Amino acid sequence: AQAGPVALGMPVALGIAACLVATGCYGLAGFLTRRWITARGGLDSRLVALGSQWGAVLALAPWAAWQAFSQPGLAARWGAAPAPVWGALLAMGLLCTAWAYVLYFRLIADEGPLKALAVTFLVPAFGVAWGWLLLD
Repeated sequence: AQAGPVALGMPVALGIAACLVATGCYGLAGFLTRRWITARGGLDSRLVALGSQWGAVLALAPWAAWQAFSQPGLAARWGAAPAPVWGALLAMGLLCTAWAYVLYFRLIADEGPLKALAVTFLVPAFGVAWGWLLLD
């Protein structure tokens, strides 16, 4: 793969459209979440994070099942993964997703969606920093 200018074709245009739709949905979700939390009388951020995670599990379960049935050898390779891989997956799921969601929804409830969404501007900087530090 190379970096540089790309020809604007249908795949590139669809990728751009997907990024714009995802960005719009992400911005709208913060405001809708704040409205939903306050309309319910101040739901606990842990409850909202748990519901969000279960919603993601239920939404992705059919795709995971399809992958498992369409590629039978794939499930066998999952079980053969070393313990550090499973530990890393567990840490990513619990710390980087579940705990981060608890903090994020608490931040939305306490400070509002605008301040909570501003935190996401740090993600690219930290991604580059961690990549430079850990992956050279």
